[in-house]
Amino acid sequence: MTPNVSRKRAIYTVKLTLALLLGTVAVATAHVTTYALPGGSTTAGGISVDAEGNVYSADFGGTQLFRIATDRTVSVYATGLNTPSGNAFDSQGNLFQSNYGIGIANDTITKIEPDGTATPFIDGLSGPVGIAIDAEDTMYVALCDSGRVGRIAVDGSSGVFAESNLFACPNGITFDEVGNLYVVNFNDGGVLKIDPQGDVTAFATIPGGGNGHVAYVAGHLYVADRAGNQIYRVDITSAEVELFAGTGTAGSTDGENLEALFNEPNAVARNREGSALYTNGVNNVVRRIALELERPDKPKNFKAKARKKGKAKLTWTNDSLNREGFAIELSTSGSGFEEIGRVGPRATKAVIRGLLAGETYRVRIVAFNGSGSSKPSKKVKFTGRG
Repeated sequence: MTPNVSRKRAIYTVKLTLALLLGTVAVATAHVTTYALPGGSTTAGGISVDAEGNVYSADFGGTQLFRIATDRTVSVYATGLNTPSGNAFDSQGNLFQSNYGIGIANDTITKIEPDGTATPFIDGLSGPVGIAIDAEDTMYVALCDSGRVGRIAVDGSSGVFAESNLFACPNGITFDEVGNLYVVNFNDGGVLKIDPQGDVTAFATIPGGGNGHVAYVAGHLYVADRAGNQIYRVDITSAEVELFAGTGTAGSTDGENLEALFNEPNAVARNREGSALYTNGVNNVVRRIALELERPDKPKNFKAKARKKGKAKLTWTNDSLNREGFAIELSTSGSGFEEIGRVGPRATKAVIRGLLAGETYRVRIVAFNGSGSSKPSKKVKFTGRG
């Protein structure tokens, strides 16, 4: 199925398509700032960022989930939780919060709606920690106590997606651009790769011996080395590991990434644009790490062809990691280019619908990430068909 673009409403229905991924993306120095101090216990749980840039940090030693608004106002978003750990948003803006429930055999996941209403979603789990949710809202949960990754459908039905003796309390979990999952272990420095069929392989090792959570941005994994008070970066093409932030000394001093101090950083999450990471640690201090990505490369081999019934098919080559998606821009006769919608970072095709027969159009695409947009692709001119 090809992504569809309605010319009239500028709405996409996107199926994330596989693409050839080559090369890496450079990241310049990143600045670390203390973003908020929610309070609560001294132990941090999971962290997530919503589409508007609000940050949600779980109090692992308590029962609350805090919301840090974009103006840095702190409030309690949900309460009544039980040792809340990892969390993640679905496509509808619902946040799913795992409850590790230390000392309780029957652990749960809570569904928190956009208005903060919290209801039980699923129970009977074994040490749920990190959560990752795909484009179809299927949930994948790192199950520390059983050494597995569970898969939970939208209706709450569940099963085992992956199990391996390589798991050592699987903790953080995230997707890359082509549907692979990456899991980091709490009990050792292991970073494991799980392909879409559920096969588990060793991928990389983080120094320090005890990982928190993991986030993916533009070709790199960012792993919280909780035991070592640092953040590491892993290139998903080469599996090369490099220190990204922190000196190794415990503290909360702001500054450039390799000079800043962290105190047992636990969760790590990205914002929607990929321009910043957020992490938390001892005393629930939330830290913001600004990512200075290189701007994306210009899209290559862009083609467009008019089809019957007011459609046009677009294709291009997707051969770069440093982008978060593609914007489609259209121009009618005598007008400038207007963005009519966007597709995801793995797309290589799209279909525009609602074009007028006999109308002359020009179309181009632009790649974008948190640092800005690429140069436009070449323009393609065509005439709409009835």
